[in-house]
Amino acid sequence: MQAIFLVFSKAFNTNNYDILLGELEFYNFSNSAIALIKSYLSNRKQFVEIDSLGSDLQPITPDVPLGPVLGPLLFLIFINHVVHVLLLLIIYFLQMTPT
Repeated sequence: MQAIFLVFSKAFNTNNYDILLGELEFYNFSNSAIALIKSYLSNRKQFVEIDSLGSDLQPITPDVPLGPVLGPLLFLIFINHVVHVLLLLIIYFLQMTPT
């Protein structure tokens, strides 16, 4: 018995935005929508405030924000193409494996 396990839990921790933006172009998103999403993903910073004491702004590591709507949507767009490539690799692997 052979098995292949895929884990996507950290897929956006090291995401390349150029790949995601290319996927948006592939799915015919408008240039203005792509520019808006690129702006949303770029140069993001955060700070912490507790009892009116705040930290300095710190850059956020390159990952896609996991909000209630946009994060999961961008994740699905990103992995949709990846899944097709993986299926082709699995089919190739199965054809090359002796029975």
